[in-house]
Amino acid sequence: MILLGARAQRAGATSTQVNLVMIAVATLVCSAATTAGGVRSLPAGMVGWLGLAGAGSGVTIGLVAFFAAFRFTGPVRATVLSNVEPLFGVLFAVAVLGERLSGLQWTSVGLAVAALLFEASPLRRVGVS
Repeated sequence: MILLGARAQRAGATSTQVNLVMIAVATLVCSAATTAGGVRSLPAGMVGWLGLAGAGSGVTIGLVAFFAAFRFTGPVRATVLSNVEPLFGVLFAVAVLGERLSGLQWTSVGLAVAALLFEASPLRRVGVS
């Protein structure tokens, strides 16, 4: 997705066009798989439909922003920086939902933060690694 999206943008496609094609293909593949497996289930009430629309909107906005970042940072750096998302998810779970992490999990969070800081560091830009 990232490689083809970056190539399409270099060829003149906009991030919105790349996102539309990617979401359409993913929707068709997932719809076919869930229908074939007999596990497709549509929302039963208004709250379910609002949740579906909100999730779809959130994914669409996030992916358009992600692909738009390619023009400013390049696909490699945008992909590396997208690793911040799971970290925010973990921190949200700890701060808001009251989740507790083990020492090994906190070590993993620290390693991910260190890797992101190294990627953004001046040492990385001058080739010291």
